[in-house]
Amino acid sequence: MISAPTEFLPPTRAAWRGWAAVRTALLVLTAVTVLAALALGVRESTVADLEGAVLAGRVSSVQVSGGLPPDATRGEATQQVSWREGRQRHRTENRQVLGGTSTAPDVRVLVASWDRSVPVETVPEHFGSTWTVLGLGVPPWVGVLTLVQGFGGLVVLVNAAPPWRATRWAWFWLFSLPFGVTAFLLLSGPLPGRPTERTSSRRLRGGWAFVLSMVVLGGVRGSF
Repeated sequence: MISAPTEFLPPTRAAWRGWAAVRTALLVLTAVTVLAALALGVRESTVADLEGAVLAGRVSSVQVSGGLPPDATRGEATQQVSWREGRQRHRTENRQVLGGTSTAPDVRVLVASWDRSVPVETVPEHFGSTWTVLGLGVPPWVGVLTLVQGFGGLVVLVNAAPPWRATRWAWFWLFSLPFGVTAFLLLSGPLPGRPTERTSSRRLRGGWAFVLSMVVLGGVRGSF
């Protein structure tokens, strides 16, 4: 196996002692991002999921935007559909097709056929940028927080003292894994109020970390 360089170019002077505080601040930012995603995130679902939720009585109302006019007899359009099950918001698309050999009805008609007591509200169409965090669609500002966390972690990786448990190159490759940046912020060095630990000479190297990240990412992608 070709071994990658174990470290980036080391700084010419002693590392700033405040990097531990920076890592702590980034961990707080991570917690805020996760909580915001869980509170505001929308799960991508299907019309079949909506049907099951309506039949099970878990949906109190449905919001629909877009689609063909009520008096249309031919044409195609996409409806944006959203609903809530408990605290979790869901959204999906319903492709309307009228005329020809195939017919896909308005989602309002579908919901009424499943349960007439569930109201369907028509809302204005909204075209916003889509960010995904933890598999949930989130507002843009939540997505920006994830970029800040990732960039901040990279700055710490390059400029702080040599990290614990793995070399800089190893942590660089591990950044590609889910929660890789968060693991680096937690495990790569001391935190305020946490006892210091000597950097062991036996650390995960860049080549092995690259192989590990490829194997894990391959498994994650294969599960979807």
